Amino acid sequence: MAQITTIPTAILLGTRAGASGLRRLLALACAALALRGLIFATFESPVILVAAQVLDGVATGIWDILLPLILSDFVTGSGRYSTSRGALDTVQGLGGSLSNAAGGAMVLAGGYDAAFALLALFAAVAFILAVCLPSPHAIKVSRIASGVR
Repeated sequence: MAQITTIPTAILLGTRAGASGLRRLLALACAALALRGLIFATFESPVILVAAQVLDGVATGIWDILLPLILSDFVTGSGRYSTSRGALDTVQGLGGSLSNAAGGAMVLAGGYDAAFALLALFAAVAFILAVCLPSPHAIKVSRIASGVR
């Protein structure tokens, strides 16, 4: 279900990302993941759980579009987009690799409900950080105006 939702979300967002505000959309993606974690921790109905996977697809579609746009705004004028993208992809890869072990440890320690609740907490913290993030567009404008490299 998540994969079916990701592609249309990314297509729709790709045409409207600049107008919607990158920071706001990033916060929306984090909020969707927090809500998804809470739903998985709280409900057992297969219908509700499958429907909650739509939130995962929405968050992933948003993330896939926003990552290069936000990164581009932050490194504009530096000539280091590819290096920054490579570093970010490395961190994502490490996180993805370690998440199976961390998720398994959380399930063993507290069960599935506790593991999903903790993941929802992490997403809520990411939401707060996204809200506090400086405007990527303002950073880009500032970098261009100052000629920072």
